[in-house]
Amino acid sequence: CAVASVAVLCYGLATECSFQHGSDALDPLPFKVTVGCEKDPLLRRKFEQSNPSLVKDGTSFDDMRTLVQGLQDGSIPVERVRTDGCFITPPCYNNTILKWENGLGNTTHRDADLFSLQVDYIAITKPEWVLCEMTPPHSHAYLQHRDVERRLSQLGYYVTVTDRFPSAHCGD
Repeated sequence: CAVASVAVLCYGLATECSFQHGSDALDPLPFKVTVGCEKDPLLRRKFEQSNPSLVKDGTSFDDMRTLVQGLQDGSIPVERVRTDGCFITPPCYNNTILKWENGLGNTTHRDADLFSLQVDYIAITKPEWVLCEMTPPHSHAYLQHRDVERRLSQLGYYVTVTDRFPSAHCGD
């Protein structure tokens, strides 16, 4: 079975790395993380310790905005970060119902743009497939979700959305 190259963006704990090809997982999956981007220095340091080849190859990035800007202006060659697939977990501060529950209402979080910026990255790098985990839409935040879906469809991706994934399907 061929091993796919994968980018993980806004990866947080980067749990994908724990079951990638070559990991000590009981049943690793046929992919290898070759590009990563995370702004949190503590999480990035842990990720880079587990994936030192990304540091050596210059494919571990600390800011999604700078990464996309570098791809757009040519200072980061697209071929350096092109992968077969992409896992993206953009921050959901601006789209979560908790924003409303915590009384933040119509405020905008400083990282709200990353949710849409993921599509710019995808448009430039053109991975064969994309898996994007995001907070489900709700009555106060759904337009940005629909815009991301529409833009991905316009790029030629077949978009499947599961607005609410029942926890019973997650296993334990």
